[in-house]
Amino acid sequence: MAFELEQELKVLLTEDQFKQLLLHWQLDNQQPNIKQHNTYYDTTDSALKEIDAALRLRNFETSSVWTIKHRQNEFQSHEYHQTNPTTLIPKHNIEVGAIYDEQLLRFLSQNAIKIEDLKQTYDIKTSRWLIPVSFGEFALDHSVYSNAEDYELELETTQLIEATTEFKHFIEQFGIQMKQAETKLSRASKYYKHS
Repeated sequence: MAFELEQELKVLLTEDQFKQLLLHWQLDNQQPNIKQHNTYYDTTDSALKEIDAALRLRNFETSSVWTIKHRQNEFQSHEYHQTNPTTLIPKHNIEVGAIYDEQLLRFLSQNAIKIEDLKQTYDIKTSRWLIPVSFGEFALDHSVYSNAEDYELELETTQLIEATTEFKHFIEQFGIQMKQAETKLSRASKYYKHS
């Protein structure tokens, strides 16, 4: 189990801006650092969404992580993680015992959410290139949804004030506007509604 305060800045990119940043960091011929398959779960009445939270199963090549993200504000979320030593096949319903971490279970219980009521909502496949910097780590993402795809630049940091200044300065060099992007889950929901 792990708990962390996630602080991130993120902007959506056009495909051309994405390619421009790949070239800038000389990553255009590089495979992504991470390929991940995210499966999201919620109740039929969107109980997690109602409290600005999300439950995600993230599968990597050889492992997986259950995460509850609980938004605190536009830039910060509390995250609770359960790391699994193997990948897990996403199912429509979560199997009994799949989530066993005390903090994840406590969060669900405190919000009157039963595991058996959680259903799969969205799938997102993301290719991610990571670029460490002195004030955090950039993540350049290409995400594919069931009916759309998008591009995003994220900056995860522990120094939000300094990082905000650096992030704005960096993206301005490429003509990218500072407008905090919605979460991937929010975007998946919108793409689904407009398909």
